[in-house]
Amino acid sequence: MYNGLVRKPDHCEIYGVTVCPHLGKKYHYGNKYKGKFISHEKAALLKKFLRNQVPSLLYDQSVKGFDPTKWSVCIHSTENARLYLVPYHGYGNAYSNLVHVHRSKNEDENDFLYHTTSNLINERNPVRITDGWNGVGIMVGIGEHLSRDGQHTDFVVRPKFRTIWNNAEEKRTMSECGDIFEAQFKNKFVGYKEMIGHQKLLWPNNCPSRVTDVPRCWNASKNLGNELHNDCDADRSFAVWINKNKGEISKSWYLLFPEWDVAIELCNGTWISWNGKSCGHCTAVPDLDVGDELLALFCSIPMNLHKHLLRKKNMMV
Repeated sequence: MYNGLVRKPDHCEIYGVTVCPHLGKKYHYGNKYKGKFISHEKAALLKKFLRNQVPSLLYDQSVKGFDPTKWSVCIHSTENARLYLVPYHGYGNAYSNLVHVHRSKNEDENDFLYHTTSNLINERNPVRITDGWNGVGIMVGIGEHLSRDGQHTDFVVRPKFRTIWNNAEEKRTMSECGDIFEAQFKNKFVGYKEMIGHQKLLWPNNCPSRVTDVPRCWNASKNLGNELHNDCDADRSFAVWINKNKGEISKSWYLLFPEWDVAIELCNGTWISWNGKSCGHCTAVPDLDVGDELLALFCSIPMNLHKHLLRKKNMMV
């Protein structure tokens, strides 16, 4: 039960995939609004904004009665999983609504990803800070994107770092990250190869293969707790979570799919792929141990850049 209102749905496993029914309009709403506790009933009445999010409606484990470990499907830090999130209105398929979770204890890779992601975050201004994060966490963009004035360009580092970390070095580093992502998602049947193929079709024909063989569009986050939302992406999302402290010290770190009663515990070396466009998700407000940092690095193809590149391709035909 969650605030006495949400009935746990029946779920089953078919061929190793856990089928998770949608809760309908009685899904788990955030429990903190503008820094204060909000009841399930009042949260349900708040007006939604772009991408289904309600600014400042957070999922905070410090609020009494909120315990993701009691949700119908809770994937603990030692577990891998394949989940199918049943669409609310019956639209979707096993590929679009598949959530894949696996863990990696490759310490060299995890350390490289932690230090790289930490540098990327420190050297950039946040792409988005809203009241919804309530001062918890930031997100930055890396690589290519469509700017506010409609230009296809790279995210830039802050001025004081530009002599240390040039564009070519960044490309090489992100290529290394892409190689790790490819190796982690290879043979997992989650569409990583298809995402790269999609990228190759969109980018200019004269773009070298070494450029489009790895993801071009990235985001990174630090200590992030955010609202339930859907992504404006043209492809599936692929992500890794890493943290500074190697032991399982920090608590309350979950990727949530509240509409399906699904909570995925995050730990160092957690790899997840999901369809953020159709599967609403969020990260619970983390309970940080002193000195710890919870980081994530993820890639997809933004929908606005997809449309921009497709339009340019069509104009050249």
